[in-house]
Amino acid sequence: MCDFVSVLHDFVTQFGNTKIYVKKMHEGYGLVCHRAIKACCEAIGIKDMYAKIEGSINLQHIIKAFFIGLLQQVCISQSIKSLDSMMQESLRIIVIHS
Repeated sequence: MCDFVSVLHDFVTQFGNTKIYVKKMHEGYGLVCHRAIKACCEAIGIKDMYAKIEGSINLQHIIKAFFIGLLQQVCISQSIKSLDSMMQESLRIIVIHS
């Protein structure tokens, strides 16, 4: 299971003219971000993160861009499973064509 004390990794996300740079920070750093992102993080349980917004500061765009970025994160266990399945598929293709 993934731990959500902070985001899983740094990411850049965008919706419309709003671009958000999110950086994973060490424990105890706190939430240094826009008030809308801070409210979402407090509701989700994220405690340590830095976020910088560029472009439009439309609240709906900020929230949507942030959630798009969160949904596109991948846990290490998920990435290992997808890598394993890709390797098995490529081995299957190699065996079939041999």
